[in-house]
Amino acid sequence: MRKTFAAQALITAVEMKAIAAKSLAKAEADLKLVTDAEALVAAKKDTDDMSDAELTTAIKFVYVAVPAQPVVRTSFKCKAEKAAFLGSLSSCWSLLLPGVRLACDAASAAASTAMAEAIAAETAALVENAPPEAPTVAPAPRAVTAAAVDVQSMTAAEKRALLAKLADEMA
Repeated sequence: MRKTFAAQALITAVEMKAIAAKSLAKAEADLKLVTDAEALVAAKKDTDDMSDAELTTAIKFVYVAVPAQPVVRTSFKCKAEKAAFLGSLSSCWSLLLPGVRLACDAASAAASTAMAEAIAAETAALVENAPPEAPTVAPAPRAVTAAAVDVQSMTAAEKRALLAKLADEMA
């Protein structure tokens, strides 16, 4: 029963890690959009002066700041439609930057924390599920047998060492 819980903990930890990775990737992408939008505001360009790519960045930022827009983001086909959308917002889109920056920073920090916790949970579950270590078996001391000893070919020093070893084993 304990193994079942340990296996379930590992599965849950892996799922948590995958969710945290997706959240972290989204938070980092949103943060990059905010940084790009801040660069657009710093350039002090009007929507009429922005390139198509800059308008796309601004629109993506608006959808990060206020996701519930009445128009689908991909429905803008040309530069004029994008500029019209940005111009039709009730407030200037650049006023959303400070609040969205804080929200994105908080989301990024939360996702990073969740990722760290998921990695810790996965590591703990892996340790829990690890097979037990093999028992260590000390090799038996080599016993001296008559079959292993060729007394005829031994020198006098080797014979003395053999007698000392035998005396130690008998004691």
